Amino acid sequence: MVRNQDGSYSKQLMLDPEKAWWKTQIVNSPTFARFAYELKDFERLAEDCKNNMSGPRAEKIAEQIKAIGMDYRYSIDAKSSESLRDKHNTQATLLDKMQKNRIERAYTLKGEAQKSLFRGMFGGNSNEDEDG
Repeated sequence: MVRNQDGSYSKQLMLDPEKAWWKTQIVNSPTFARFAYELKDFERLAEDCKNNMSGPRAEKIAEQIKAIGMDYRYSIDAKSSESLRDKHNTQATLLDKMQKNRIERAYTLKGEAQKSLFRGMFGGNSNEDEDG
């Protein structure tokens, strides 16, 4: 809600740039969300400095906390720009996703599924192959 000059209120939809930044990070870790919470909690300490110490000291400590927070954010950006590809997984970077606009999949066939796929591709009757 935004207050107008005449005293009335109006609704406005505003983009939160930090929310957009967090959403575009691609980090393959089940603990990434918890790390994001802890980082934000740490960065909130910069705002709380002025409540617990003298002004000049609070400003210096707040600057140091914000600088450490930015270092962590740069490391998240670096981790997010890595791509992961092995025999079981594929993970593209955000740039890959924007360029290709498709989902990558890796399929692993085992045992009978693999045999029947090749029989289907190269012809042959599976009953005759098993008997003969």
